[in-house]
Amino acid sequence: MREGRRLWAATKARSYGYGGIVSKATQTSSKIIDKGLKELDSLNSIDQTRVRAAGNGRKSVKNKHSDILKTLEDLVDPIDRGAPEFPLKWTSKSVRKLEGAMLNAKYSMS
Repeated sequence: MREGRRLWAATKARSYGYGGIVSKATQTSSKIIDKGLKELDSLNSIDQTRVRAAGNGRKSVKNKHSDILKTLEDLVDPIDRGAPEFPLKWTSKSVRKLEGAMLNAKYSMS
């Protein structure tokens, strides 16, 4: 509870600017508000865009099964559409049929 009050008071003090208004209104010492301001600065320095540390999390399917792309290419290749010099391909197979074929090849997919 104290930490929440300290951070709240620090947030209010930062929004009001320099002065003892928050300290007097909340009857909180300026030392506690200063400590809260330092905690806010340390919280703001953390990268909020990442959920996990770099390199952590689920490994790529290509790392687990190095031949999975070759298997998928072999399934699409006989009936692919599009110009051969472009990497974009079209197929007339449905996603369900490709999934079933990959499951038969012992790759778990969904």
